[in-house]
Amino acid sequence: MALLVVAGMLFAHAAWIRADAALVDSAPRRQHGPVIIAHRGDTDHAPENSLQSIRAAGRAHADYAEIDVRLTADGRPVVFHDRATGRLSHDGVNRRINRLTFRRLSSMPMDTRRMPNDDFHVPSLVQAIRTAERSNDHLGLLLDMKTDDRHAARLVRIVDGTVRRTGFARRAMFMSTSRRAVDLILARHPRWKVGWCLSGRAEQVDWRQRMDFVVIRSREVTRRFMRGARAHGVAVYVGKADDRYDVCRALRLGARGLLSDSMHDVVPSVRAYLDHDSTHVKQAPRAVTRRPDSEDSKPRANRSTPRTKRSTPSMPRSVQSPRDGAQNRQDRQAA
Repeated sequence: MALLVVAGMLFAHAAWIRADAALVDSAPRRQHGPVIIAHRGDTDHAPENSLQSIRAAGRAHADYAEIDVRLTADGRPVVFHDRATGRLSHDGVNRRINRLTFRRLSSMPMDTRRMPNDDFHVPSLVQAIRTAERSNDHLGLLLDMKTDDRHAARLVRIVDGTVRRTGFARRAMFMSTSRRAVDLILARHPRWKVGWCLSGRAEQVDWRQRMDFVVIRSREVTRRFMRGARAHGVAVYVGKADDRYDVCRALRLGARGLLSDSMHDVVPSVRAYLDHDSTHVKQAPRAVTRRPDSEDSKPRANRSTPRTKRSTPSMPRSVQSPRDGAQNRQDRQAA
């Protein structure tokens, strides 16, 4: 009898371990190349942060839809970027999100003049999660927790409970501009994928602080920053890489993910870059031999012509931005 009890306890413990591992595994089912993230959903075909934009991101083959999460006056997590409704309110009502109940906020019609066929109302986080689950079998959500350090604990606690209750942790990533929010969620769930959003503040990065990834703007991607990220094992996600030049430049410097407003442009640009890169890797490098009397064997002082600086490898022509050559050279030098 005792052996049966012990065996039952071991079986239950093993089942609990498997369930916990499935819960905290934040990687989506499909793993490949750079992570493609639809910024506020696919806003080419739907209003930002709407359920329609999440569904459109799934149709566009994005890996994640990035959505912004705030709390209402009654403590409900909702998907909305701004602190107040003014910019998107259809009726011009400008009220702070944290002073509206979820019932009042969700009943307010949002501005659909850009896309008049869409009925846009502010969704809850639970609605966004269920929409991502129904979109396809791999679409994840990157939750940008909109808070300051003072209110971070409450938002983290509520978002944590919502994600665990819906069983969506396996397909979720988390980030915030609040360092306290990042630290709090990592303390709760060390195996969840959590990053620090430093868009516009890349110079404030502290590589000693724990994080799985960091989000910065496209113009902030420099070789020095990327060396620091690689040295500390931190993935870099580049925000608003909307054209082919920005996509190729970010990937060439080692970015692991791209946030974009235009899935129509970024998805084929990434595919073309990867196709070109794989073709280039398959080509065996040619052996270089030097003759004793070659120019390279002579001392630098004896050379009749100065040695030219090696140029940065150009992007594949098939995915190059329609900028002229001079502009490309200026951008590479600035980087």
